[in-house]
Amino acid sequence: MTACVYPPAAVLADYARSGSGIAIAAAPLVFADPALPVMVLLSAIVFIFALELVRAVRRQWTKVVIDDVGLIATGATHRRLRWADLRRLTLAYYSTRRDGSNGWLRLTLADTHGRMSIDSRIRGFDGIVSRAVDAARMNRLAIDPATLSNLSGIGLSITVAPHRNDAR
Repeated sequence: MTACVYPPAAVLADYARSGSGIAIAAAPLVFADPALPVMVLLSAIVFIFALELVRAVRRQWTKVVIDDVGLIATGATHRRLRWADLRRLTLAYYSTRRDGSNGWLRLTLADTHGRMSIDSRIRGFDGIVSRAVDAARMNRLAIDPATLSNLSGIGLSITVAPHRNDAR
């Protein structure tokens, strides 16, 4: 059994970005009298950064436990995914630069009850991906080409076999 959490530095950076965005967008609302269209736009921006702040809080309290049966994510919500019930695995790469550098990965796993996403900043991410790939192999899941490429990029591969892919 392995427990994985997001490191404090990653979560603090999320807090800083969210707080800065809220402060910058809210300042004209508080200290000026903007026209209605500008007020609506700035309010929408504040709302988006507030949602990101909530996500950062949830991430701070999230703990993912991996075992032979599956994984459990606890924190603001409790979610269990059994390896035997895995129906979809995707690994997406998001770049922060045009040249494709400085990005992060997001692993999305789905079973018959829903889905779970984990980003690569969590400690133990490689172990989670490796175990998920083993389960995908065992369940004979179809894996999309982008996921295959991203798996290859982190040194993992999976043989694409005749598949069973119940979730869309």
